[in-house]
Amino acid sequence: VYRGYSQQHKYTSARARLIRLQAVYRGFAQSKKYQQTLARLVTLQAEWRRYSMQQSFKLQKRSAVAIQANLRSYQQVKEFQQIRFRLINLQAVYRGFAQEKKYKQARTRLIG
Repeated sequence: VYRGYSQQHKYTSARARLIRLQAVYRGFAQSKKYQQTLARLVTLQAEWRRYSMQQSFKLQKRSAVAIQANLRSYQQVKEFQQIRFRLINLQAVYRGFAQEKKYKQARTRLIG
C-alpha cells in the first residue's frame, strides 16, 4: 500500500510540476508573441502616421503652390492692365499731338 501511495504521490507531484512548467512556458511564449505583435503594431502606427503626415504635407504644398500661382497670375494681369492703360494714354496723347500738327498745317495752308 505504501509503495502505491508513494508512486502515486511521485506521479501527481511530477504531473503538477509538468503542468506548472507548461503554464510558465505558455505564459512566456504568449508574452513573447504579445511583445512581437505590439512591436509590429507600433511600427504600423508609425508608418501610418508618416504616410498621413506626408499626404497632409503634399496637400498643403499643392494648396500653397496654387495660391502662389493665382497670386502671381493676378499680379501679372494687374501689371499688364497698367501697362496697357499707359500705352493707351500714350497713344491718345500722340494722336492728339498728330491731329493738332495736321490741323495747324491745314490752317496755315488755308490762311496762309
